[in-house]
Amino acid sequence: MHATYARAVAVCDSTLLMSASEGPRGRRSAVYRRDSQEAGFVKSGDGLPEWFAHNIDTGCLDAAGPLAAFATEDGGVFLSEDSGLSWRVLADDLPPARSVLIVA
Repeated sequence: MHATYARAVAVCDSTLLMSASEGPRGRRSAVYRRDSQEAGFVKSGDGLPEWFAHNIDTGCLDAAGPLAAFATEDGGVFLSEDSGLSWRVLADDLPPARSVLIVA
């Protein structure tokens, strides 16, 4: 991982998703994934910006089965249907998120 400050964690089938940034105020925040078959974490990139300006906070990342979703302070909501391998934007103009919940 590019940094050691971690905030959000979710389990997606056999994959662990985690957010990391350069510190409590954010900067260069990203989502990482680690499959049970892999040795380390890999930065999620397909469908995501290179970096987020703010932390992806605890409670703003959720998973159920192969579905995962997270929301950002700048109003973005992202969805993955393949345990974090790829992502798509669901919204980009919402108020700052305080939590995300997947109801399957």
